[in-house]
Amino acid sequence: MRARVTGLLLLTALPPGGCITNAFTRAVERSEEPSSTTAGFIGKEPITPADAALDAPDGDGSPVSVLAINDHRIGVDQVLKPIRDDLAERARRMPPAEYGRYLVNAIQARVRTLARDTLLIQEASKDLTEQEESYIADLVDQQIRKQVNRDFAGRQARFERALAQGGSSLADRRAELRRELVITRWLQLTINRRISDPTRDELWSAYASQKDALTKPPRRDMLIIEIAKESKMPEGVTHPDATTLRKCRESALEDARAARAGITSGGAFADEAAKHSTGWHKKSGGRFGWVTRDGVRQRLAPAVEALFTLPDTSTPSDIIETPDAFFIVQAAAIDAGEQPDFRSLQPRLVEHYRQARFNELVEEFVGKLQDDATIRPLDITRFFRAVALAAPQPKTPERP
Repeated sequence: MRARVTGLLLLTALPPGGCITNAFTRAVERSEEPSSTTAGFIGKEPITPADAALDAPDGDGSPVSVLAINDHRIGVDQVLKPIRDDLAERARRMPPAEYGRYLVNAIQARVRTLARDTLLIQEASKDLTEQEESYIADLVDQQIRKQVNRDFAGRQARFERALAQGGSSLADRRAELRRELVITRWLQLTINRRISDPTRDELWSAYASQKDALTKPPRRDMLIIEIAKESKMPEGVTHPDATTLRKCRESALEDARAARAGITSGGAFADEAAKHSTGWHKKSGGRFGWVTRDGVRQRLAPAVEALFTLPDTSTPSDIIETPDAFFIVQAAAIDAGEQPDFRSLQPRLVEHYRQARFNELVEEFVGKLQDDATIRPLDITRFFRAVALAAPQPKTPERP
């Protein structure tokens, strides 16, 4: 029987009951298909009696621990091995429903990766010559040596011990690298040569669509002294009259003048902030952090606007009054931002276009491979049920 690989990417149900909680089950049943991933590898497992279940009728929906794509088999452990530790941690600390959604996405992404790479390695391996196999083996050796030298001080025994601790081996690592290199080389030879450089109109369209995302607005690292008028309110006064309010304003203004005078006479902004500020940033010496013109709360907008009028980092602002406070600001650093123009972005746009076109052509080709793939079981959710049952479970079951 044949089924499109897209079928195995649509996880519509996972195992109810057992140690999986109600909220967890509802979450996995409601989950949508996640975006695809592109890394990973596929191995060929030995045939076991469990494979017989692949040919069993799909009507009962029973879990199947092996997913076969043509002559390759993907086992439950192959799906879970690289993500099991992450799942265990999330199962421990996430609410069951939230973990259920995360588990669905993680399983789908992982199986999608394995299925995709299975199809690609099968196709890429068809016409490999003996000379090409030797060339790829040399590349694998180079990659292994590079990793041993970089991460293990040139000691291969240490490298192999680290692999063993992770449940792998040198042979597994070599096979993984070989698969990656075979796929990468084949895609470069078959897909890259079909990609032409974009026209000027295509580049301009890409520029228009990305301009806002690539633009970085001007920003400044703000130092701020805030003196709230109500900080001068006499203790116990809850309904001040006009005279009291005026005195509070005058007292706050006096402090603001003293703070600015201290800065302009050579004092450190941080010292004046510690002495006079009543705001949240008093303890940090008035350091607020990077701001853009429209990136702060409305009450601070006048202070930020004044900040952006300062000519340099050595000059404090004048005293800024708002209905509830006086402010003094200074720029600790100035970033002029970036407004990329079409000419300067062209190399990046060409690369982005070629990468997007490459991904598009790969997906088209994988789709064609999917059409001809023999996949068992026909009901792919049976395999997902087996993976979900073997995955770490939520620690606190809900009561029905």
